[in-house]
Amino acid sequence: MNVSCDSKGLSTWNIKVFERQRTGLFKLHEEDICEQAFSYIKIKDALSKKFSKVHILDLSSGKVSAKSRNLHFVCEK
Repeated sequence: MNVSCDSKGLSTWNIKVFERQRTGLFKLHEEDICEQAFSYIKIKDALSKKFSKVHILDLSSGKVSAKSRNLHFVCEK
């Protein structure tokens, strides 16, 4: 697996897996997965356009910040 990131928050995960065939040879499977990162403020602003209440939770530290690694967004209509 090789992961590359650009300055705009776009990550590309290049994954290569070798599958052993019945013949004893190996078949290469390769996949590129792109992932975009956004600030939690930008996500909250987008969600606020559709929901009346948006709550952000950081279950690890209890404090939401720009350094939070895993956030949960709870939305109410």
